[in-house]
Amino acid sequence: MGLADALFCRAQQGDGHLEELARAFGYDVLNLAVLAGRLLWYEGVTPEMWRSHDLIPVGVDVETYYVMLQCACDIMADVVATLGARRGQAPWESFHKLNQWALRNPKRLSAEFRIVATKLPWFDKINSQRTRFVHRGEKYHVATNRVSFGMLPSLRDLTAAMLDFSEQLGRSVLSEVDRKRFPEKRVIDGVYVPALGHLLTKYRVPKKSKVLKLAAQCLLVCGGYVEAAFIGYPDRYWWEVLLRISCALNAGPFAANVPVNTSGEVNGCVFVFSSNGVRCAFIAYDQGEPRWLVDIANRAVLLQAAYNADRAAIIVRKMNGAVPQGSTIWEDSVRNLRGPERSCGQLHEGGALGLVRN
Repeated sequence: MGLADALFCRAQQGDGHLEELARAFGYDVLNLAVLAGRLLWYEGVTPEMWRSHDLIPVGVDVETYYVMLQCACDIMADVVATLGARRGQAPWESFHKLNQWALRNPKRLSAEFRIVATKLPWFDKINSQRTRFVHRGEKYHVATNRVSFGMLPSLRDLTAAMLDFSEQLGRSVLSEVDRKRFPEKRVIDGVYVPALGHLLTKYRVPKKSKVLKLAAQCLLVCGGYVEAAFIGYPDRYWWEVLLRISCALNAGPFAANVPVNTSGEVNGCVFVFSSNGVRCAFIAYDQGEPRWLVDIANRAVLLQAAYNADRAAIIVRKMNGAVPQGSTIWEDSVRNLRGPERSCGQLHEGGALGLVRN
């Protein structure tokens, strides 16, 4: 968020309007993150759950996404008009108007703000789509093959282009070197922020597969993108554990409890499976202190009773760890669900400990 940071730093010289612009831009990006999370979740569950009426909110979210992209651009227009031109000279309320004006009058802008005085194809697409939805009465019609929706790559590319331009504009507002003189740096934070990173850097168009369907089942029981991201969706530790257990059992969980907390640590997330007539439950914890494991057996008993499970296992991750390379801890846990009470695996550096109860 270089633009917001630069505006806040400049605002310390007494310009309250720059602080308003910084906050407005940050909120627009946060709104994009929320919409990205919702769209990623809807697409993610499509292989398992498809209802025609679900396509209506997907279409609304896509239209809103374009509106928010343009809102963020309009904030940048105000930044350029405020800092890069004489008062009242440049259009400030619309990025489209500013871009057209700057193409005709580039020398009326300060040299460092002439980045807006050029053709910007990414913005033209945003503006065209938003105009169709807002002013021409068109609707976004969603089609799905129960694997993907098809619009997320375009939204990803347009979002990346808008944010890249905002970083350039931020350097025009105040250089990165000058920003370092200030004791604080502004960032965005929130439970949906991971969705923006997911869309921009991790999203790949899904392909039909057995694992994709199991992942859809896992997403469904999580209940939403925030809960899934909390356990590491799409590619971090606990999500990988959940997906590997699902693959080993050849079934996704049918129930779950994912308590989201501000610490970011997984603490008592529960996933319940049914396989070959046996109901089994797993409970996940982030914890690395050996003394904490003293009452682990009692926790397994409570878990088994609470979910009426035939078998139960607790999996504990040593903090700051990763999935152990070559470890079969999840497969061991699954096999042992059908046997007598015994411990399985060991506490790896960055690994997990499973305790299974009969």
